[in-house]
Amino acid sequence: MKNNLKFKNYLNFFQQYQFYLAAALSWLIPFFIYLYSLPPGVTWGDSPELANAVITWGVPHPSGYPLFVILGKLFSWLTFSSPVTGLNLMSAVFEAGAIFWLFLIVHYLTRKNWITLLALLFFCFSRIWWQHGRIIEVYALNNFILGGIFYFAIRWISQEKYKDLYLFALFIGLGFSNHLTTSLFFPSAISLLFLTDYKKILKIRVLGYIFLIIFSLQLLYLYLPLSANYSQAIAWNQPDNLSSFFKHVTGSEYSVFRDFSSLSSGINNFFLCFIIDFGVVGVGLALLGFLELFTSKFKVTIFISLFFASSVLYVSIYSVQDIGSYYIFPFYAAAIFSGIGANWLYQSRLGKTKRQKFTAFLVIAILAGAGIQKINKNYNLKYQFNLAHYFGKQAWKELPANSIVISDTDGASFTLWYQAFSMNPEDKSKVVVTKGMFVDKNKKWYRNFLRKKYNSVKWPSEEMHKQLHGPQLLQKLINQNYEKYNIYGVFYFRPSIANYYFVNKGWLSRLVRRKDLKGKIKSNNSIKWTYLTEIKYFHKQPWFINSKRNFSSGENLGCVVEWINKHPMVKARWEIINSRGNLVKSKMENATRYKSLSFFQFKIKNKHQIPGNWQCNLYIGKSLSSSLQFQISTN
Repeated sequence: MKNNLKFKNYLNFFQQYQFYLAAALSWLIPFFIYLYSLPPGVTWGDSPELANAVITWGVPHPSGYPLFVILGKLFSWLTFSSPVTGLNLMSAVFEAGAIFWLFLIVHYLTRKNWITLLALLFFCFSRIWWQHGRIIEVYALNNFILGGIFYFAIRWISQEKYKDLYLFALFIGLGFSNHLTTSLFFPSAISLLFLTDYKKILKIRVLGYIFLIIFSLQLLYLYLPLSANYSQAIAWNQPDNLSSFFKHVTGSEYSVFRDFSSLSSGINNFFLCFIIDFGVVGVGLALLGFLELFTSKFKVTIFISLFFASSVLYVSIYSVQDIGSYYIFPFYAAAIFSGIGANWLYQSRLGKTKRQKFTAFLVIAILAGAGIQKINKNYNLKYQFNLAHYFGKQAWKELPANSIVISDTDGASFTLWYQAFSMNPEDKSKVVVTKGMFVDKNKKWYRNFLRKKYNSVKWPSEEMHKQLHGPQLLQKLINQNYEKYNIYGVFYFRPSIANYYFVNKGWLSRLVRRKDLKGKIKSNNSIKWTYLTEIKYFHKQPWFINSKRNFSSGENLGCVVEWINKHPMVKARWEIINSRGNLVKSKMENATRYKSLSFFQFKIKNKHQIPGNWQCNLYIGKSLSSSLQFQISTN
């Protein structure tokens, strides 16, 4: 009797608080999955540039993202191994928070707990969503704010309480202080005048409160001129006057990426990605949810659909490398429909007959199976883009004092920024130059920053920047400093620099004149960089999970070379040489000019546990073009 009574008490407690339990799980489950997959440091892309801005109180690229920088600073102060760990954690917290908002939205519309949770967990492990839950980017915070906007807008449409309208305005204001794509809500916001009682909105007092809430939050942008005037950190566009401030906040320099002629192909690319990321189950549920919501809550459907349409239009004409990050905006709207569709399908099949019960169970099984399949498919994200962390640490450590390193891609450049300005701010003997920004006639602010920070370098004058073009300016910079500085480069698009030769040194290549071509390693015109890694296989695909020089028995050592863009045809040969000077293994490969990467795998066995320095040598033709040393543990 006592056991039965205790069980009933537990059951009553569960039934009474199941909403709170399901809501908590909607945040906790994705958070711990994202936490498990956090990278060891910065990743490729904007991650190191944003981390540098947060750590140094700098100004990141347009539009400046003041809310992200300020909140990021708080997370960077948490007692972890490094500030960047706190910033990665921030993404996990807010991306999981965005799923929590999704749960509240779908639950508000359906009043169902567990089927809603199951449907949204299926969504949160999709590739694009999961990726932004583990890296330093503005999108996790943006997704969290997106959820708040949707939730309170839907509540306002449903019951027209001013509290919900003001909270909607609050999240709109927060959105604009983080990312200007919040403007994609403009058609939906205007539709509220027609979907609800416009007289309630157009009252002078109400409009005053709305504008006060939204525009008071934009005061966060005052951080940009404050940083530009008082911080020694890099401040993009140096927004310390009205003209540069307006240019930076509006992101006008990125207008070149908007092209209406790409609309048709952009739409095709979006829906292809949508189908791949959501899968057949997710797309089907989204269509069912749209139809169900259209018939039951027409006004809510219009609001969500307008945002979806404006987002799709925007991403279709915006041609940037990381366009997948912008797909999250329409994906969020589709996820709401998907949650509604799962609830409708489950509820319509739920009944008293065995067939109805079996069908309802089948719906749950399909959702659970699809979610597990997504986790299994995407858990290798734990290793994606992590090489940036190892590149930064190893390249900086191996770079000798009195060196200038020039890079032409954002990934390598921003990672070196992070090392130079955040991790080693007092070390002015190692100079980092981003080629594209250095030669851009419109980026005088960047050159002024370099001149101020590295005043011992002989920089070409601004007059020269008006007269000379990109390669000529690089040539001038190198010529003026060659005798005093070691010159290194990381080039994917290798420039033509007369009288200089590229000699690979691993992650970096040294630029030398003919008279200084010494040693066994010869110059080449094909290698971007080389590194050693441990290879793991996921779904039969190789992943380079790190970069290191110490290996153990049982590991797959990878000797990797990444080639410059459209390199000449390469006849490559790898050799593994043990510490006794004996050849252990070799491999030949012909790399065509369109191949970006080649690697040689070496399975380490117990018999290879010989102390001392091993070598992975890369020959191009008959010339030794790269040599990387490593050790094998004898434990």
